[in-house]
Amino acid sequence: MTRQIALYGGGGVGVSTVAANISAALADDGMRVLRVGCDSRHGSFGALDAAVSGPTVMDLLRQRQPLKLEELLIQGYKGNCCIELGDPFYHGVCPSQAIAQALTALGELDLEGKLKPELILYDIPWEAGSAGFLDPLKRSPVQQVFVVISPDFMSLSMANSILKRVAERDVSAQPPTVGFIANGLTNPFEESFVADFARTLQARVATVIPRSLVVRQCELYGMSVIEGAALSNQASIYRRLARQIVGGDASGAYVPLAVDALKRWARNWGELIFEMENGLISDGASI
Repeated sequence: MTRQIALYGGGGVGVSTVAANISAALADDGMRVLRVGCDSRHGSFGALDAAVSGPTVMDLLRQRQPLKLEELLIQGYKGNCCIELGDPFYHGVCPSQAIAQALTALGELDLEGKLKPELILYDIPWEAGSAGFLDPLKRSPVQQVFVVISPDFMSLSMANSILKRVAERDVSAQPPTVGFIANGLTNPFEESFVADFARTLQARVATVIPRSLVVRQCELYGMSVIEGAALSNQASIYRRLARQIVGGDASGAYVPLAVDALKRWARNWGELIFEMENGLISDGASI
């Protein structure tokens, strides 16, 4: 049975970059991976090969053309495959409905039977009007959900909202395991910040990916780090993450925070930062 994993995250936190590098790392290990890109900016295509482009599912649906797998499928590094859903905001219907239509049409192509991927990885930036992006959880046996986060409150608030929506899925389905991927961190304080957020939600951080110019360089070349800087420390981090993910490294339980609880958590950290910045003494110990 094909394994299915969904990567979510607010726009700009690097979901497509993480997804592309996980896919490339698994392809390096000989795994057949299909990535379904749900970024309206077609971020998954660019991470495969800057020179590669092709029609999206929504492009063909808009033109009322039949979907043909050979037109939609883009193959990149070591046979790493990608299909883009396309932009749901120019489809003539509400975005959620457009996403649902695209996923339904894609499902009719029998991707598992024709491509026989060992893993399908959904690359899903959480944007306005994106409730339809929960469809992979409703329509497919997604076993794992990872939410990519950055060390800022807006990203963490978005992650909390995503997990609330995941928790509201069809309760008759087997619940997926959930974990966080902390991306673009620069110092130990940020690691503590995101680790405490995960702990508060009773989830866990699968890995911490530091900020690196290597990532930006490879993105400018239109490559994954696995391909463009294979011997870099950053590539080693992505490989370790990929192996953790296929090894089922996530938690089964999580408790999204209510709005008031999230605000209290944020205020506590604000007060802690104030004390640190001002060198205050708490409980007899200097900070």
